[in-house]
Amino acid sequence: ATAPSGGVFRGRLNYSTGQGSLTVRFSNNHNVSHTVQNIGIGDVFVIAGQSNAAGYAKNFSQLNQSNPFNVTMYREDDAWAAASDPTDSNDLVGGSSWPYLGNYVTQNRSVPVSFITTATGGTSILVWQKGTSEYDKMLQQVSEATKGTMRVKSMLFFQGESDISANIGGNYSFY
Repeated sequence: ATAPSGGVFRGRLNYSTGQGSLTVRFSNNHNVSHTVQNIGIGDVFVIAGQSNAAGYAKNFSQLNQSNPFNVTMYREDDAWAAASDPTDSNDLVGGSSWPYLGNYVTQNRSVPVSFITTATGGTSILVWQKGTSEYDKMLQQVSEATKGTMRVKSMLFFQGESDISANIGGNYSFY
């Protein structure tokens, strides 16, 4: 950008997948620049469901330090961080399966991986249907995390015992 102002600029990365440094500079003065390391272009997954998805497991899970690419998570405290447990710094209740999945995907698909957490412990599948508060909260979290610059590959929905103990069954549509 030529002499940008207000701290805002737009650009487009023409790369399919990978990880590297991103340098932004003025086009009329190359001495003014800023570089951010480890920018990844890869798979983004939304995490939804109840306690097992939210990170209420007994033990914390950690990322493998030898992963070839970053595994990151947009946590429910609205911050991007490495995808090791806990999934939310405001709720240090336990671990999740997401670091294990991140390790697997980045090692076997050779792409950076990101998760956007939206799960809420103790919820029924009924509160995740389109038009409900949890569904709307999920959409808001995804919007905050992506800021319109990322495409979500898939939603990973991990439901548990809440509906079994309440004897809730049936067919549900999520779209």
